[in-house]
Amino acid sequence: MDGLTRVFTDGNVLMKIVFLQVAVAVFIIFVLKKLLERELFMSMLEKVAHLPTLQGECVDDIVVVAGGKLTGDEEFRLRMTMKEKFPQADVTVGEDRSLWGGVVLRAGDHVFDFSLRTKIGQLLKFSNT
Repeated sequence: MDGLTRVFTDGNVLMKIVFLQVAVAVFIIFVLKKLLERELFMSMLEKVAHLPTLQGECVDDIVVVAGGKLTGDEEFRLRMTMKEKFPQADVTVGEDRSLWGGVVLRAGDHVFDFSLRTKIGQLLKFSNT
């Protein structure tokens, strides 16, 4: 019994346990962030795809700013969705790490903010009311 007590009170073992817990937490947060970024991107595409046809409005330029680099598949889906909805528009894709993830899209007068930073801000604002 004395040996078992010594193992749990040894500082090195406790530090290893804490380090392992921190490493696992960082990994889980990374995976959850990636999943949330993907969901935000897909939500933006779905929202744009279901927009009613805008009468009298011609969109010539679409600017998409992502919180991180889009994968080839994501950029392809984005460009195809934009070409279907706005056939004459030029699509520009950029990156801004200050968004923390997600996507902000500007098409004419319409702005679709699916950035992680904005969504977290909205959740915090909602929780304070």
